[in-house]
Amino acid sequence: MYHSREERLEEAPMSRLTRCVLSALILTLAVALPSSGADTSAIDSHVANAWWQDPGISEALSLTPALRAKMDGVMRANLEKRLEIRSASREKSKAFNEALETGEWAAAGKAAESLADASADQDRMRSNLKIDILSVLSKDQLATLTADHGQVIRRPWVRQAKDKRTRGANRNRAPRTQKEQK
Repeated sequence: MYHSREERLEEAPMSRLTRCVLSALILTLAVALPSSGADTSAIDSHVANAWWQDPGISEALSLTPALRAKMDGVMRANLEKRLEIRSASREKSKAFNEALETGEWAAAGKAAESLADASADQDRMRSNLKIDILSVLSKDQLATLTADHGQVIRRPWVRQAKDKRTRGANRNRAPRTQKEQK
């Protein structure tokens, strides 16, 4: 006989140990999320270190100050929205923890789905940032960027502290240029 997810969650007993482990895992994830709110210094830092601020790339693409300012504005708006999403995600995480601790399995299931949606929203915002910035460029600028500096399109544009780590021998190595890759 088929039972809905809510019915299975309500019927499934959860041991104290399982609840503790899940709560600890969720709290660890919540603490690992960067701080939100009006953290403009972090946003300013990301904008100042964006690839279009690099003089070599900017010159190669003939980016005007007005165009770079437009790209800065797009990135700033995107990052502010992502901070809002992270803040909402923390609230959803708290609701999930509370539901787990009180044994409200249906509420925990709904909160888990809500957390998954928030995660998808963050991924969507990362992708939209690239789309919105690259759509500002002309076709010639995009072709030059792709041919000479294609790595900037493929790599993350906003990195969290944990993303700065690399593995093995490449830890202290600068990214390879297009000429080195050939």
